[in-house]
Amino acid sequence: MINLPKEQREELERHLKAQKDAAKTWDEAKAKDRDNAWQLFLAEKLGNEQPGLSQVVSPDVRDAVLTVLPDLLEIFFGAGDAVTIKHRRTDAMEAARRMRAVIRFRLQRQLNMFLTAHDWFWDALVNRNGVLQYFWDFRFTWEEREYEVITAEDLAEKLWDGGEVLEQGTPEPGPDGQPLGWRDAKVKERVIHRDQPMLRVIPRGNFIISPDATSIDDAGFVAVRDYPQAWQLKQDAELYGYDMSGVEATEPEQNEEQATAHAERDREDPMAAAEWSKKHGRRERWICYLPWELDGKTTKVVVTLINDKVVHVAENVFKRPPFIDITPARLPHQFEGMSMVDLVKQYQHIKTALYRLSLDYLRENVFPQTVVERDSGVNLNSITMGRRLIETDVGKSGAVKYLDKPNLDMGAFRLIEMFEGAKEQSSGVTRLNQGLQGRSLNKTATGMMELIQQANKRLRLIARLFAEMGLKPLYRALIWMEQEFGDRELVVAVSDSEDLTIKPGDLGGDFDLVVNVGVGNTDRNLTIQQMQTLLSQMAQLSQVPGAERMVNIRHIYNALKQIIEAMGFDPRLFTDDPDREETGGARQEGGAGAGDRRALAGVADGRGSQGGPAVFEQLSGEAAAGNLGGVSAPGQPG
Repeated sequence: MINLPKEQREELERHLKAQKDAAKTWDEAKAKDRDNAWQLFLAEKLGNEQPGLSQVVSPDVRDAVLTVLPDLLEIFFGAGDAVTIKHRRTDAMEAARRMRAVIRFRLQRQLNMFLTAHDWFWDALVNRNGVLQYFWDFRFTWEEREYEVITAEDLAEKLWDGGEVLEQGTPEPGPDGQPLGWRDAKVKERVIHRDQPMLRVIPRGNFIISPDATSIDDAGFVAVRDYPQAWQLKQDAELYGYDMSGVEATEPEQNEEQATAHAERDREDPMAAAEWSKKHGRRERWICYLPWELDGKTTKVVVTLINDKVVHVAENVFKRPPFIDITPARLPHQFEGMSMVDLVKQYQHIKTALYRLSLDYLRENVFPQTVVERDSGVNLNSITMGRRLIETDVGKSGAVKYLDKPNLDMGAFRLIEMFEGAKEQSSGVTRLNQGLQGRSLNKTATGMMELIQQANKRLRLIARLFAEMGLKPLYRALIWMEQEFGDRELVVAVSDSEDLTIKPGDLGGDFDLVVNVGVGNTDRNLTIQQMQTLLSQMAQLSQVPGAERMVNIRHIYNALKQIIEAMGFDPRLFTDDPDREETGGARQEGGAGAGDRRALAGVADGRGSQGGPAVFEQLSGEAAAGNLGGVSAPGQPG
């Protein structure tokens, strides 16, 4: 915590108020678009409905979002990693392997990345930008515990962690006279409840940024809001050292967007009730990230405001605001992008108008109407009640006749179909993506797959943007936090039969990140066919003298891995990485590892050992017979 003099604190409060007001004013203009997007997603009434006429709303926005979202989640959480951690130098290969295991453990086991990504992607597809916050959560309590027996090693670890011996107890001497442990000892120790990275998707209306910012990194002011209860605020005050003097218990400012979202579903905002706030002590807290001059030097700081009072100032250890934003359609030189709502909403309005006109037309023309002369002597009750016999006076039978109505013209349906096609071209979400039959002149499987591939180009572009803007920075942030804050031993399972023990310092080094999704990826069936062809070519190449310098066991493994991943399975269940046998610096820079050397030897002497011609011939024969492609990817034709 940084202690500021009263004058500097007041100056900082004035600066933050000006920055926050400007950012909130800018965000309020965008809030109207977000409210409209939420309304269109729910297919709520548009406000232009007329009594007695059709009030149906076409759900095009919802269909587009709920079609793209599962495809994106399947791309990122199918077989294989969306982002691969690669070693920059050969001596860091084992560290990269450990880091991959740790990041996979964090995302899959601890953080439930699937649900986090669902909300993150949904915000981007609907609200133009999805914002994710990352931080390291370290929570602990000091507790006094009595041990019947505690070893010297365990006691030394607790003392290293800041513990204190309250009662020494009776020592248990070892062979050399040194105590192996103690009996009936009492120790005050730190009990850690959470020590791991955390991710949080920021709800709409709770994230603000400088109006002139084009990205989070170059923003002069970024802030996030939450509403902690009294007990949460007290807990955080003890943990972070909040200065709560001068902070009065006042009613917090209401989140208008959250209240609007509840109102659109005919519900009251439970957090906005004054009685609820009074009972639970809800307070408005802003955590602001900005550069500030300290001791003549510009420093990245984190400032916590409660009711517009500065209660905590600290240096920003991340050196940047710890937020990551994604957008499905990036606009150059602007922070705010375009959403699926922007691409589809005009067609939703047009189709809504056409649907209403068609339904109103059907109602007026299908509902039977009867023409009756005034004072005709006809029993009108017989007509309105639908009786079979209609009573009339003598000579008045011609006073009643049914009104002839024209048939419904197909022009309206052709217009709906025309705008449906325009919407598909604009959004890239076709009926084929939704599993519906398209009206295509080409009904062959190849033609349909080609149509799907063309439609998926925009989807792959969105996936690549999410990977480059979101997943890649997230992996970089997780790697940095593991290297900076991970100071405890961690054991993770890398397979069903192997546990990996990771100690502090085992994850050091520089790593490269490789994105494996998005633009450039092809259909899974096409990938399987290409890899089978490649294996066949490798088999032919292996017969050429000197080919051992071009093809080895690692190349075979890479091709098989691509085939298994394209089928939708985890390659680790069926194959082992040939580099697994290499530990530490066993593999010399620029040389071949143990697996590679055996493969080269097998190719050279022709015995078929570890990837020699026998392996190539077997693989090429299976590929030619179609055995490798016999099991197709889930959801794809065999």
